[in-house]
Amino acid sequence: MNFGFVVRQLGKLLIVLILSLLAVAIWSLVHYLSIRETDPAGAASEWAALWALLYTTAGGLVVGAGVWIMGRGGGDEYLGRREALLLVALSWLIGAALAAMPYFLWANVTDQTVGADHPFGGYVACYFEAMSGLSTTGATVLVDVESLPRGLLLWRSLTQWLG
Repeated sequence: MNFGFVVRQLGKLLIVLILSLLAVAIWSLVHYLSIRETDPAGAASEWAALWALLYTTAGGLVVGAGVWIMGRGGGDEYLGRREALLLVALSWLIGAALAAMPYFLWANVTDQTVGADHPFGGYVACYFEAMSGLSTTGATVLVDVESLPRGLLLWRSLTQWLG
């Protein structure tokens, strides 16, 4: 089994997800700047979502680059059946874990007061939302999807598109 090749490819996948997150964060910043004067409540929520996206981008970049660098010394460029199965399984598990972080950080770490009954109050619900997006299942834990900040709505839509 060529673990180095699998780890290197997994790092590349994480970097692609991080670049997508960065694009969403930039869009969220532009949206925040356009609404901060006219909608203070929406701007506060968008600001919290922007920081959640930026924290996830920074953390994911460190992890993705670290995983990619760890796999650089690994063997040849051979992708057999076992390597392909391992790469797909790890991509789903780790990709969804990374994609869930903006939801979790927005609901639990930023200045948002969401309460215990919030759909994103626990990481499992955030992971479900991300896995649902990446697998294009369309299932959601949200009752009112439009109540999310626009940056997180774009991230949710982008995960479905990437899937």
